Amino acid sequence: MLAPIVERDGEACLVFIRRSGELARDAGHIAFPGGHLEAGEAPLAAALRESREEIGLDPGLVEIVGSFGVLERRERGEKVVPFVGLVTGQPSFVGDGHEVAAILDVPLASLAADAVCWQERWGPVGADAGVCFFAGRGELAEDLIWGLTARIVWELLAAVFAGT
Repeated sequence: MLAPIVERDGEACLVFIRRSGELARDAGHIAFPGGHLEAGEAPLAAALRESREEIGLDPGLVEIVGSFGVLERRERGEKVVPFVGLVTGQPSFVGDGHEVAAILDVPLASLAADAVCWQERWGPVGADAGVCFFAGRGELAEDLIWGLTARIVWELLAAVFAGT
C-alpha cells in the first residue's frame, strides 16, 4: 500500500482512491492505492505496481520516505505494509475504471483541521481498540475515511506534525 503525497497549489496532499461500488470487498471505501502481493513480490514493489495500475502513478516519480512497518487489518487479520512516498512533479492521475470510482487529493492541513478527525473505542470493555475517523470537510465532502486507512493517516499526521 502506498500513501502518496503530492503538491497541489502549494499544499502537501495525500492521494486517496474511492473504491468502485461494484467491488466485492470494501466497495465505496476511501483507501490508499495498493493491494495484494503477487507470488515472490516484495511489499514495496507491490505498492508501486498497484499504484501504477490503480491511478496511473509512474513509480519513477515516487521517492519513498518511510514505512509504518507491518500493520494488521483488525477485521480480517490481513497484514499490510504501508509506504509513504513523495511524488515529484504535477502528475495527472487516471483511475482504473474497474477498481477506482474517484481519486481524491486531500491537503494534509484539511485532514488535521478541527472537527475533521476523531477516535472511538470499539469492542468489549478492556479489549476495546481505538478506531480513527476522518470526514466532513472540503475535499472529503460526504466521504468517510476509517479503518486501516484512517489509522495510517492518523500516524502520518502525528509524524508530520511532530517533525519526524
